[in-house]
Amino acid sequence: MNVLCKYGKTKDAQRFLEMMIQRGNQPDIITYNTMLSGYCLAGQMDGALKLFDSMEAKGLYDSISYTVLINGNFKSGKIDEAIRIFQKMSYKGLKPTIDAYNTLLGGLCQFRKVEAAQNLFNEMVEQGISPNVVTYNSIIYGLCNSGMLEEATRVFDEMVHRGITPNVITYNHLIQGFCNSGQLKEMIRCFYEMMEQRISPNIMTFNILIDASCKEGKIREAHALFVQMIHRGEEPNRTSYKILIGGYTSVGLVDDALKLFHYMLADGLIPDDLTCNMLINGHCKTKRIDETLRFIQEMHNKGLKPIISSYNTLLHRLWESGQVEAAKTLFNDIAPDVVTFNTMINGLCKGGFLQEANELFSQMEEKGYLLNTVTFNTIIHGFCLKNEMHSAMKFLHKMAERNVPPDTCTLSIIVDLLSKVQYQEIMESLPKTFLREDEQEGDIMNISSLIPSIKGHLTSGGDLGKLYIKLKKFIE
Repeated sequence: MNVLCKYGKTKDAQRFLEMMIQRGNQPDIITYNTMLSGYCLAGQMDGALKLFDSMEAKGLYDSISYTVLINGNFKSGKIDEAIRIFQKMSYKGLKPTIDAYNTLLGGLCQFRKVEAAQNLFNEMVEQGISPNVVTYNSIIYGLCNSGMLEEATRVFDEMVHRGITPNVITYNHLIQGFCNSGQLKEMIRCFYEMMEQRISPNIMTFNILIDASCKEGKIREAHALFVQMIHRGEEPNRTSYKILIGGYTSVGLVDDALKLFHYMLADGLIPDDLTCNMLINGHCKTKRIDETLRFIQEMHNKGLKPIISSYNTLLHRLWESGQVEAAKTLFNDIAPDVVTFNTMINGLCKGGFLQEANELFSQMEEKGYLLNTVTFNTIIHGFCLKNEMHSAMKFLHKMAERNVPPDTCTLSIIVDLLSKVQYQEIMESLPKTFLREDEQEGDIMNISSLIPSIKGHLTSGGDLGKLYIKLKKFIE
């Protein structure tokens, strides 16, 4: 039964429990707690609560039962329910144990309820329960995670003063806290203090330090830490590789990143989407498009599939480098999102393929994609570039009809239209549905109401920049 619960097979475990009862073997509290733990581990809190109710009805429960249920509720994000169950322990005549307090403290700190955790800590001490290293680790984690580094340091000193020896988890929380707040000197000091105390850093310690070095652009130091980690017997995990690959690509060392990627595969570790995306972006940033395509092919050969944002980046670079056919081929080979369509429409418009851009726009409508401001701005601007003002106006009307809000880019396009087309034509053609209510007068205004003053700007050779500011104030 324990094995079934451990592997999430709660239905089989429940059937086993029912079979025991049917055969006259009454389960003891250990059996029930095992089943309860199985439900909580699988996140099946309805089943856990139903079982717990039956346990209470039979009087078969103890502090472990409550602790398991508190932990399960926290893992399911049910903070209030976890607190309610903890409070219920006292009503049932059970004195909360150190494990129960630690579970509740850990959950509160996980959800950044630091003040509540500190109050619970004080209550625990008042009840005569001595905090242990797990208790202090939870409090220090909560404080560090909330950016309260001074208080975390004070609690750490109190911990040592009480004779409780910090462990690698304690130091990791502090090191991570200093890293997150940019206090790198304190982070290094904490690391060396840890070493002096003969507490060996683990994989998490090194990952934090490598990440901090990469964020500071200190790639040599990051690489040295990576090597040191291996020499100390800590095998790099997916996170280790991902951090360092990200560091290499951020400074343009794509070859080093690719080499590390192959080491990662050799170690039997499958890179996640973000790792692959960083490598693709790294290749694209250095404008090594052909190598990017080869890398994507290599990924496919190894059973890895890039995420759509990676394809979108590559698609943008293909258009940027003038590889039109390659861009079209890539587009046809992937499942596009809105960004993919926008990128393609932008490339087609800039390349003068307005008919194809129009067809893609229609495809988006037919397939139910959410046309956004970027989509409309892109195609309207494309037609403006080719002086096809009537087509541009058509899409401006579509934009208004679909209640897609204009932005400053839209306004810039409108200014461009006003500078190229006859004033009277614009008066009759601009959408009247880009409306706003004047806050002081309560009047409804539209873009066309601004045109008389706009005409003055244009006919007198006025500054288009000032005209744009006028429109921008209107939209705001």
